[in-house]
Amino acid sequence: MNAATERELKIFIPASHLRNFVNLEKLNHAAFEQSYFADSTLEAAYRIIFRESLKIPSLMTGRLRKSQNGNKKPKFFATFKGPYISEYSRAEYETEITESIYKTLLPLCDGYTVRKTRYHLPGKLMVGGRKYPIVAEIDHLTEWSDDFFTIDIEVNSDAHIKALRRGAHSFEFLKHGTIDITQEKYPIRRALSMKFLARNGYSMITQNVIRSLFKKALADLKRTGKSLRK
Repeated sequence: MNAATERELKIFIPASHLRNFVNLEKLNHAAFEQSYFADSTLEAAYRIIFRESLKIPSLMTGRLRKSQNGNKKPKFFATFKGPYISEYSRAEYETEITESIYKTLLPLCDGYTVRKTRYHLPGKLMVGGRKYPIVAEIDHLTEWSDDFFTIDIEVNSDAHIKALRRGAHSFEFLKHGTIDITQEKYPIRRALSMKFLARNGYSMITQNVIRSLFKKALADLKRTGKSLRK
C-alpha cells in the first residue's frame, strides 16, 4: 500500500463567528462515526486490511470511519497515519472497506466512538496568479458541544499551505477570529485531536483548551476591529 501525503491546516473557529458567515444547513454534509484502534492492535488491523507481508510502515494512529450522507447507503473506511513529516504533513494510508470488515475490526478499537457532522464549503486558493479549488471541511462534534467547531483545509503542496496562511483564499471569515491549531503547542493540538477525544471523551482538558482558544479568537476580533456579530 503506497502512502499519500496528507497536508492540511486545522483551524479553530467560535461557533458564533462561523454562523455569522456560513449557513451550515445549506451545505453538503455527512455524519461520521470514528473509532480508533488501540495501540496494541494497530499493526494487526493494518495487516488484516492491506494483507501485506512486507514490513509495516511506521504508524502512529489508525481509525475506522462510517460515513452517512443523508439517505444514501453508508460507506466505510480504514485510515492509518504515520508520524508527522512537518508541522502539517504526514503519511496516510486509506482505503474503503466493506461493512462486514468494518464490523469485524470494530472490536479492535478502544475508547469512545466520536460522532461528528462534516460540512463541505467550496472555495478558491490563489497561488502564483492561478486559482485552485479547495474545500473547507467544517467539523462539529454533535454529541458533545454546540461550540466545538474545527475546520480542516487539505492541499497538495507546501506552497499552498503557505498561501493559506497568508490568507490568499476566498474564505474571508477565516482571516480574523480563528486560530491555526497546527501552529499551537503540542498539548493544545493533542487535546483537540480526534484520537485524544476517542480515548478520553469530551474531558475537562479539551474543554479548557477550547475556552482558551475562544478567548484568543475573541481578542483577535477586537484587535482587528471585528465582532462576533455582523
